[in-house]
Amino acid sequence: MVILNDYRIRFEKSLAWRVSAFLLDTFGFPLSIPNKLLGTGNLNSNPKILTIRKDEIGDAVLSLPIYEAIKKKYPKSKITVLASKYTEEVFRNNPYIDELLLTDPFWKKGIINYIKGLLETSRIIRNKKFDIGIDPKGSIINIILMYLGRVRKRISYWNISGGRYLLTNPVFYEKQIHEVESNLNLLRIIGIKTKFIIPKLYLTEKERKDVKSYLKKNRLSDFVAVYAIPSQTYKKWDNEKFSELIKSFPKKIFVIIGTSMDRKDIEEITNNNDNVLPLYDFNIRKLSYLFGFAKAVVAVDGGPMHLAWISNKNVISLFGQNDLKLWKPLNKGIAISHLPDSEQGIFRKKLELNQKNKYMEMIKVEEVKRELRKKI
Repeated sequence: MVILNDYRIRFEKSLAWRVSAFLLDTFGFPLSIPNKLLGTGNLNSNPKILTIRKDEIGDAVLSLPIYEAIKKKYPKSKITVLASKYTEEVFRNNPYIDELLLTDPFWKKGIINYIKGLLETSRIIRNKKFDIGIDPKGSIINIILMYLGRVRKRISYWNISGGRYLLTNPVFYEKQIHEVESNLNLLRIIGIKTKFIIPKLYLTEKERKDVKSYLKKNRLSDFVAVYAIPSQTYKKWDNEKFSELIKSFPKKIFVIIGTSMDRKDIEEITNNNDNVLPLYDFNIRKLSYLFGFAKAVVAVDGGPMHLAWISNKNVISLFGQNDLKLWKPLNKGIAISHLPDSEQGIFRKKLELNQKNKYMEMIKVEEVKRELRKKI
């Protein structure tokens, strides 16, 4: 078990997964022989760099400092991001990104589509002839893509889901650090040591005008933004508690953001309150800009919570089981959590994604009210 503990549970991996990763790295030694030649040597001044960030919105947002740091060190480099169609809005208009490659989530569509998607995507990568590949997540899928895609220098954390001998430059994930710091840490392999960089999204002028027009139309100059409907049940705070929170501030306007699919939940939260304004289907970049105008933001853990804290220092984030060391806001925002230290880190319990989380249920309305009063 001591050896297995080297495989850090950063994304709720089971014991069987960790054993599989250990076996892969134990018997994959022959794959490392050509890596010694590929992973060494100096970079030219205009390397072709691939980063893989095809997961969730929050992960994509927290990877944004990578591209700025690389461009400042290698201004003539060409940076390509492999993303999913779900997260592409995060990367659009970014001046530090030269190309976007988009993929469907083939890893969620059964074994046949998984294999077909893996081979097709790796073929596209191979044809691009990348000098460097960076996988911030430490995902075995991403590591295999870089290996099959014949990326010359392949960089990732090997001990999260295995793949040490598929990498030319494997990095040991030694201790839990915030996701932004974790991403930037990988750049040390290519000679980039940088201070913390706040993630930033880049809007078009039309998107800025759309947000200002919305604020003007609804006379919103003093409001609280709320993100209440997460994609996973274990991140959810009860609708009744959000409704009670809103009722406690009758003179303050609350803008509740969500998608059309969240309409039923948002109507439950609204609960005939006159000071609530629902906002549906704003795109990611416009949403980040809107958050910047709010007096404060109350948000459960999720992608929009990260959009909020990079745009607004007055964020109150509500956490259940997810580790604060990895995901909390890094500005002056407040994170409310009752998760004990004994259930954080590499020994934390596996999350039940579709069940309510007891630590979210422990968060009381009065706690959030007290913090919100300080912000507004």
